[in-house]
Amino acid sequence: MDNIFINILFSVLGVFLLYLGGNFIVDGSVAIANRLKIAPIVIGLTVVAMGTSMPELFVSLFGAIRGNSDIAVGNVIGSNIFNIIFVLGVSALFMNMCAGTKSYYISMYSMFFIYIVLFVMLLNFDNMTLIGDKISVLEGVILFLLLCVYVFYLYKFMSKDKNELANFEKEVSHIKKSSIFIAIIKIIIAILALAFGSDIFINGVTEIFDDFISEHIIGFIVVAVGTSIPELVTSVVAAIKKEADISVGNIVGSNIFNVAGVLGISSIASYKFGGIILSETQNYLIDFNLMFASGILLYLFTLRGSSIGKVKGIIFLFIYIAYVVFLLKTTVVG
Repeated sequence: MDNIFINILFSVLGVFLLYLGGNFIVDGSVAIANRLKIAPIVIGLTVVAMGTSMPELFVSLFGAIRGNSDIAVGNVIGSNIFNIIFVLGVSALFMNMCAGTKSYYISMYSMFFIYIVLFVMLLNFDNMTLIGDKISVLEGVILFLLLCVYVFYLYKFMSKDKNELANFEKEVSHIKKSSIFIAIIKIIIAILALAFGSDIFINGVTEIFDDFISEHIIGFIVVAVGTSIPELVTSVVAAIKKEADISVGNIVGSNIFNVAGVLGISSIASYKFGGIILSETQNYLIDFNLMFASGILLYLFTLRGSSIGKVKGIIFLFIYIAYVVFLLKTTVVG
């Protein structure tokens, strides 16, 4: 009983450190970029976008290095599912979620392309399933290069659009300007918080749930939800206050960074295993299909500038609840 309480305490502390680290690394990096007179569009496309994916990166990185493939891959796919059908679903209950900018559709098409690339990498051609294959170091490099191409293309496109530039000016304008010294301190604290938080979070949730549910659920639900807390808290609080529209494009961009950046870097870092090795017993097909389908549903919901209101939000939430129930019924440790 004491051990469970300690592990719960560590898990909560881990989530808090991940949230703190994600915020600090964005604040510190943006402050430095502002001092160096870097264009807001570059800040928005790199620092701000990657900052929300830092918890996923550190957790998947630690998981991959330790050989926990289900946590490394499950965290990314689970987070991408959670970001769209839960975060946007809950936020839509408080306000209409708008998405209609040209950059949003570029990001959406890029997301689908990267999803397809990931599917090919995960596919075991011997039995045509998503079982027992791996994301090799070379494939990790390819994913990371695709991320660089996406950011560069988006930068070139947005640099020519005054409306898009204005949106990015607004996105980074709320972050307080501070000295280089304070900014560097924030970044150092952020890295330490992310590293330490991801470590104790993985250990905590694994110890709590290992005897009750499979590592598959730990990665796809528990860890994925924990690392997506920054996106959830930020989106819901802003929606409740109705201070500004939550950019659906930011969620899509975060999903791209999760796949191309997080899995790319994690597979490169796990070179001693030859990359991220998939479980020999776990099929990722249903989870991958839901990740892809949730993207298609989001695209249809926002087609021609349509917004996501309460009804669409409830549909998203119903799908996520059904997914969790399905996983619990099919992969509970007996």
